[in-house]
Amino acid sequence: MSNNETQSSVSDSKSSSSESRSMSSNEESIDSEKVETMRTLKDVERLSSDDGFDTWNDFRDDFISSSDSDASENEELFDSKELSYDVILTHMFADFDSLGAAVGLARLHGGKAIVVNPGGESPSVRRFLALHRSLLPIGSYKSIPSEARIRTLCIVDTQRVERLGPVAVDLISRSDRVLVFDHHVGAVCNIVHRNLVLHVEKVGSVCTLVVERLMDASAIAAETEVSAERSESGLSVGQNLQSNAQISAVEATLMALAIHSDTGSLTYDSTTARDALALAWLLKHGGTKMMRSVSAFLSNSFSKAQLTQLSSGMDKLEKTECEGFYIGSVALHSDEFIPGMSSVATELLELSNCDALVLGISSPAKKKKKKSSSENNGQEKSSKEHEVPQISIIGRARARMQGIDLADMFSELGGGGHPKAAAVTVKGTEAGTVEELVDGFRQKMIASVPKATLVRDFMSSPVITVSRESTMKEARDAMREHSVSGVVIVEEESSSDVDAKEGKIALGVVSRSDVLAAEMSNSLERPLKGTYRSQLLSITADRPLHEAEALMTQHQVGRLPVLDEKRIAIGIVTRSDVLKQRGLA
Repeated sequence: MSNNETQSSVSDSKSSSSESRSMSSNEESIDSEKVETMRTLKDVERLSSDDGFDTWNDFRDDFISSSDSDASENEELFDSKELSYDVILTHMFADFDSLGAAVGLARLHGGKAIVVNPGGESPSVRRFLALHRSLLPIGSYKSIPSEARIRTLCIVDTQRVERLGPVAVDLISRSDRVLVFDHHVGAVCNIVHRNLVLHVEKVGSVCTLVVERLMDASAIAAETEVSAERSESGLSVGQNLQSNAQISAVEATLMALAIHSDTGSLTYDSTTARDALALAWLLKHGGTKMMRSVSAFLSNSFSKAQLTQLSSGMDKLEKTECEGFYIGSVALHSDEFIPGMSSVATELLELSNCDALVLGISSPAKKKKKKSSSENNGQEKSSKEHEVPQISIIGRARARMQGIDLADMFSELGGGGHPKAAAVTVKGTEAGTVEELVDGFRQKMIASVPKATLVRDFMSSPVITVSRESTMKEARDAMREHSVSGVVIVEEESSSDVDAKEGKIALGVVSRSDVLAAEMSNSLERPLKGTYRSQLLSITADRPLHEAEALMTQHQVGRLPVLDEKRIAIGIVTRSDVLKQRGLA
């Protein structure tokens, strides 16, 4: 196992000479694991009640019955008489990354591996599955016989048992071993099993870990076929490996969507070179049609309800400036639960031009009460419903917001995600109203923003200057001598009210492009006094970084002289300086 992989296991009791004692020990170990898992799954009751179920058992029963219809068209892929299975389990409300990694692992485990979604999926995933479900190894929990042995249970994109839904207790307790694949480094794993192995690595997408294993399997298969030559046994091994590593165009598309969505098409700061290599391998197997599909399913297609909330969000959004950054916050209300609000939050971040955003939406979650019989007359009472607020809080931040870690921030209420994209859902108002929660997270974001970097902290000093009476050729020579791309033009003599020792008043700037233009027009001997603007664009040393950046962007200049109160140049800020401060160069 590589150094990047963490192995964890809870050992059985030491084996004894008596077979009955060994079996008893195993049963006790399994029972203890099941109790611990069920204890952790108490949190699932909160999730199940959000969807209108009175208890976790109601949610489980409803899921088992409803999931059959979703996966019925794939049931012929799996033999119900099979005595042992490999199962790949996504987290609840599966996104592309979770589903893509699961499908890739199913391919690695062979044709009998079943992908089980414990409940729900994002709107984009739902659109994809509406067209491609029958082409993927997605089954249902009920398709696995209760007496069947589960050889390997693979869990993807989470280390938290409460995110695995009501089927987790049974699947984990029946498995010979449990493998967890995740990319949330630092998350605490609460999945309990006697033979548990964690594969947790710092990559942008968990699907990258799976694609790398597919790449390795494909390479091994090719080498085996070559070395086997005409050996029947060796060729058979190679063909088997190649079969498991050979992915279809639809599978390649799904895994590419996974990497694109979780890395922002390789733009998020969590993206690694490994993600890019995995995506390139998928492109090789999926072809140009794959990219057209990726583009189609990555683009946001908002429902009428989402568009209504987006419009309302733009109207109600409040901006708070902090250290040159803008924090947006908005609290919304809806008469019904609206899926896919994370896409609305992302769109709102872009449209508002904020640097970070917290969006909260409150909607009623109907809680059903079971019918009860009257002891006196045996008549059933009519069912009643009452509404319980369900509040979803979604956070988004741009990569330049270095001090904000939304995953850590949202974990206090049981949420999670990534440093720049996280969410949490709470039931009831014990934690506060949606307005109170949004304001609380806004205050936390503000407190996380680091103090602004001032111009004096990164300007270059001393400044290379030339006299206004100097020629363009002399300016060029000064740039070459000091290896700079621009120099400041100053008065030839100090003004009467300025001491010569303090410096000379800045008048303008001449850059390498000005020198190049003079060379092309044969005017290098021209004096500099006629080449600069009457109003010098400059900045002072006490101004923040974002102001220097805004001035350069607005006026399309590559450098700003830094002047003191007497308009004497004490430094210079270039475009490269700004990029370095932003971590972009």
